[in-house]
Amino acid sequence: MKTILCVVLLGVALGVWAYVWSESYHNRPVTAQAVATDLPKAAESVTEEFDINAAKQRCFDASKEAILKELKSPRTARFPNVISDVRFQRGEADSYQMSSYVDAQNALGALIRMTWETLFDKNEKLVWMKIDDDELEPLEDVLRRLKGLPPRVGEEGDRVSEATEDSARKKLEEQNDPKNREPLHAYAQQYVTSKLALQSHHDIKHSKLLKRDDKDTACYWLGNDVWEATGMVQSIPPYGTRPLRQSWKISMAVSNENKPEVMAYKLGNDEIGEAEVARIRAGVKPTMSK
Repeated sequence: MKTILCVVLLGVALGVWAYVWSESYHNRPVTAQAVATDLPKAAESVTEEFDINAAKQRCFDASKEAILKELKSPRTARFPNVISDVRFQRGEADSYQMSSYVDAQNALGALIRMTWETLFDKNEKLVWMKIDDDELEPLEDVLRRLKGLPPRVGEEGDRVSEATEDSARKKLEEQNDPKNREPLHAYAQQYVTSKLALQSHHDIKHSKLLKRDDKDTACYWLGNDVWEATGMVQSIPPYGTRPLRQSWKISMAVSNENKPEVMAYKLGNDEIGEAEVARIRAGVKPTMSK
């Protein structure tokens, strides 16, 4: 009888101990470390990938906006349709580097492909850009600033200064390139045609721009961003039968996107704008004439 009683008491004691241990295990405090350990690794990987893709998209949008301002014909620009075709990686000083291509028309209307690179700081602010070989500042100098280092001096500093001056010189040479003669003269002719059409002239014919300027028909670079174009136009006025032949002259300021803006216009006795203002802008003395 005593043996049976001891067995029963032992079983009850084991049952109570098992219950207490179970409750203690399931109700133990949960720490942040325990939660982090229990989270699936895949979820952490997906979150990190999402952040990188979001940063890549923001930097890509900012790159396109900056590049469009530098193109001759931004409306014709075509960037990669798939963002996977755009290279994106972390660089020095917590920066982001991005590179790809853009197809766009040049000043002559030909579609060309240009490569570009951009650099963003840790706050995703655009700090450097390069299109083909054109960069306003060496990448090394930008990275030095991001790292908080002083500017380069001596021979390296001289090379940086020469590179900056060379870039500015190339930009100026591009503005006054003779290849712009025909497109700008054609624009001026269209402008004259639109003015005559508003006056109901018809049978409008222009003098042809030859390879070399003559006293009647010409297109030349004055300086800075200013061009002048001259020519002869023949038209039949409203209620007239005989052709009227008139000379014209247009002064244009050309933007970086190669978009002309008429500053002064003269057709026969009609004159709009101040030609002297355009010449002063070009850095030409008002008393000088072409």
